[in-house]
Amino acid sequence: MVLVFVGALFLGSMLVPGRHAAGPDIDGRSPTYKLNGLALFLPVIVAARLAQASGWFFLSALHTHFVALFVVGNLFAFVASGWLCWAGARVPGGSPGLLRSFFFGRALNPTWLGVDLKLFSYRPSLIGRWQFSASFALEPISKSFEQYQQ
Repeated sequence: MVLVFVGALFLGSMLVPGRHAAGPDIDGRSPTYKLNGLALFLPVIVAARLAQASGWFFLSALHTHFVALFVVGNLFAFVASGWLCWAGARVPGGSPGLLRSFFFGRALNPTWLGVDLKLFSYRPSLIGRWQFSASFALEPISKSFEQYQQ
């Protein structure tokens, strides 16, 4: 579930249009960032609502499996951070120190398939946080609906 969610957001980060903003000038080069987070967030809300309404996926499943998703999501984040730290070790001029490199990243602007990975890393957590908040808000409604049906 976590990999599908992160993969869909990554694909959306590549495909959903957004405005481009120039980053700071570093060694005569200025990276360009694609700012499409809100444009990606809105279809996720619509898809979640349509899935809930059609019965294909219930947001209450996030509440039910919260602990497992919390553990898997954090493991995924630490593995991805470790991979970025390892990949950045081959780049000269990175952050000194292992802990600093792990949490801030060794590579200055790591990209993969045209997506800035440091900018992207906020999307699964922030959009996922909204999904969990909606799930926790719907849980009392789901329980009362189940009691009503019985």
